[in-house]
Amino acid sequence: MVGAMIGLLATVTFLAIWVYQLKPQTAFGGAPPGFQASIASSSQITIGGNVVLQIFATSTCVSRIVTPHSPQGSWLRILFADSAQEPSPGEGHLLTASSTTNFDSVVFGCGRWRVFNNSASTTIFTVTEFSDFK
Repeated sequence: MVGAMIGLLATVTFLAIWVYQLKPQTAFGGAPPGFQASIASSSQITIGGNVVLQIFATSTCVSRIVTPHSPQGSWLRILFADSAQEPSPGEGHLLTASSTTNFDSVVFGCGRWRVFNNSASTTIFTVTEFSDFK
């Protein structure tokens, strides 16, 4: 009788832990190795020529993927800073047209990001943000 109760308790505990692991977990940094990230949002952002734009102010994500689309020969600089500092032609991470870059939150953070468009023409880029994992 006692052995059956212990076995039942162990089974219920195992099932509770397993069900908990099925639900998406909010990330406060990178996803642990072996976990699958889920897409929280994907948006297309337009930035005018020679303009600085704040593109994020969230604090939880697993990673962000940024892909500039147009025009050829232009580039963007991203500054990963929670301060009011502005990116410039010599500061920040360089992104060229039609490149795709994955920014892991463990390395680059998930706070405020600012983007500087160096060209005179408008540039469009897509940002996909992963915020949960399971």
